[in-house]
Amino acid sequence: MARAFAARNPSAGQRGQQKSPTKVKTTMRLSPEVIEHFRAQGPGWQGRIDQALKEYISEH
Repeated sequence: MARAFAARNPSAGQRGQQKSPTKVKTTMRLSPEVIEHFRAQGPGWQGRIDQALKEYISEH
């Protein structure tokens, strides 16, 4: 059913371009332990990594 909806609505499930980008798209390699730790906390794990890095910056 979801495929049928997506076929009729090609933009369904896809975000449009941000009006004013607040983040930069990048690729990083992280250790499996780091990924497992943040993913285990549930949805939003990438945002939590971002927050942890911001906290590190403000403390150093």
